[in-house]
Amino acid sequence: MRSIGKALLLSTTALALLAPAAAFAYDPNADPDRDGLTNAQEYVARLNPVVADTDKDGITDAREDNDADGLRTAQEFVSKMNPVVADTDRDGVRDGHEDNDRDGLKNAQEFVARFNPNVADTDGDGISDAREDNDNDGLRTAQEFIARFNPVVADTDRDAIPDGREDNDRDGLATAGEFAKSCLPNVPDTDRDGTPDGREVSCRNP
Repeated sequence: MRSIGKALLLSTTALALLAPAAAFAYDPNADPDRDGLTNAQEYVARLNPVVADTDKDGITDAREDNDADGLRTAQEFVSKMNPVVADTDRDGVRDGHEDNDRDGLKNAQEFVARFNPNVADTDGDGISDAREDNDNDGLRTAQEFIARFNPVVADTDRDAIPDGREDNDRDGLATAGEFAKSCLPNVPDTDRDGTPDGREVSCRNP
């Protein structure tokens, strides 16, 4: 974390020395290549601030995941992570799998669900992001990820059945019902007792 702060503080001087004044005007907050990253951020991420796609792989610099941690460059900065270090705090958990705000969602999941990874209740309605049902399909955000659905699309596979009413594992129990009975939505017999989840009273072991 401290390395990011130092780099950002030094970025103005570094950019002035390394790049033409005409390109940057010595402004760390400018984005001359219009790729969604400021000059200072490009410097920290070791990218070219005047080329939108530094490695010319068809992916703009802001959308790259150069440290393979599950977060795009722009997302790293939003999450206050180091874009060239996969595990910024060196705790054994990659940055994309961290839960900065301790709301039950990984940082990478927060972006998929269009939440702020640093705020447990993004919209301030008293319901944590993991418990929100923003697409009104009968499933909470955390449940959508467990069931492998899109948390911002009510009918992920577009078959006219809301995700909460789908029966992905064909056990006779809709997805929302699986969670209500503590069952797994993608396993037809969660407790492996030979009885399909749809016929169980609960999937919790006695």
